[in-house]
Amino acid sequence: MRDSVGFYMWNPTRSFGGAEIAVLRVAEWLACQGIPITIVVARAEGALPFRLPKGAEFVNLKAPMPQWGAKPLFGSSVFTLAALACFFRRNAPARMIVPCWVNGWVNLWAKKLVGAPVQILIWEQLNLSASFAHSGGIYSLLAPKLVQWSYPFADALVACSQGVAEDLASLLGLPKERISVIYNPIPADIERRAEEPLDHPWFAPDQPPVILSVGRLSPEKDFPTLLKAFWHVRRHHRVRLVILGEGSERGKLEGMVRRMGLEGEVSLLGFVENPFKFMKRAKVFVLSSRFEGFPLVLVEALALGMRVVATDCESGPREILGGGRWGILVSVGDAEGMAEGIGRMLEGEVDREALVRRGREFSLERVGTQWLKLLKDLG
Repeated sequence: MRDSVGFYMWNPTRSFGGAEIAVLRVAEWLACQGIPITIVVARAEGALPFRLPKGAEFVNLKAPMPQWGAKPLFGSSVFTLAALACFFRRNAPARMIVPCWVNGWVNLWAKKLVGAPVQILIWEQLNLSASFAHSGGIYSLLAPKLVQWSYPFADALVACSQGVAEDLASLLGLPKERISVIYNPIPADIERRAEEPLDHPWFAPDQPPVILSVGRLSPEKDFPTLLKAFWHVRRHHRVRLVILGEGSERGKLEGMVRRMGLEGEVSLLGFVENPFKFMKRAKVFVLSSRFEGFPLVLVEALALGMRVVATDCESGPREILGGGRWGILVSVGDAEGMAEGIGRMLEGEVDREALVRRGREFSLERVGTQWLKLLKDLG
């Protein structure tokens, strides 16, 4: 088990997003380098929303997840901590790569509880200050303390963007040099998957341009602002809006679509396994988030040559777009500014090859090589 690497997820059948996708891409790349890989989940219920890397071991800890613990910080963490401690005592991999603080502190304390010889590498995926500020209540008070009490025990701290690294250094009172930055990767086969057939009438050659967004239907993604922006855009352009993703705000968003009279012009298609074939055929990609860590979908859109408009939120979009060089940045929550940016992208010309080159800078080969070097440096 000396060279084995584990990758941890909380409950992928209940919560599966960009962080989990990034983890699985790196796991698959390392597996192709001959490194034994274990995918560890606190609990999985039913079919997994992903394909396991070839040859990887899968461990379902089957930790109880009570209904009164909707957020993994509270209700389910005691059970997850106990399950992880038992796993670490029995058969811990040499190293565990753990995305996000809600998973990180539990893994760190489970290791400490049993004295397991496993190295814990935190791959932080959120701008924690922004995330905690938006959570409110006791969550926003206790969560920073858990991070501050736990993260000093990590064998390595990795951030998914420079902005996340700066925020984490400030939160922990550490020099930024103590935190490595490894971006989330695009998939190696993104172009092949983008060329797969798309059987949707809105993407036929004779149809109006499609504005596309991809993300979990949750408050931090701020799709209401996108809907308001689209309402403005359609007054001057014949366009349609497609949102890919699923989440708790579906009912709210569907209600907005009806009240705004946008039926037939907006489609919430839910989770799709291959968003790239939509990106390849849409006209403009929009990211409307209130906060991010590193919006992987933005990089994927660039890698497929899409025109992009994104909120200038913490953290990631400004880094990815080079301060506006490769796309338009707008203020968070500014529907009219977003509409203006979308209009400019619909009407203007872009250097598609330059956009593709920028997106490909976040290749899986480059990111995987950085992780391999970090693992070797840890000994």
